[in-house]
Amino acid sequence: ADLIGAEVSLTDGGVLGRVTALHNFGGGDMMEVGEGRESVLIPLTPDVIATLDVAGGKVVVHPIPGLLGGDSD
Repeated sequence: ADLIGAEVSLTDGGVLGRVTALHNFGGGDMMEVGEGRESVLIPLTPDVIATLDVAGGKVVVHPIPGLLGGDSD
C-alpha cells in the first residue's frame, strides 16, 4: 500500500503515471498504473522492476516486450 501514488517511469526516462492500486490475483503481486482504460498492470518482479524507492515514491520499470501493449518483439 506504500506504493500507491508513487511515480512510475521507464528506464529511458518516459513517465507512465502513478500507482493507483496493488493486486494479487494468485500469480504474484502487480501494480496498477494509471486509471480506467489507460491503466496497465505491471508485475512486481526483478525482470520488470529496475528501481523501487518506496520512501522516495518512485518506481523505474524495464519496458520488457509486450508489457505496455503493442508489438511483443
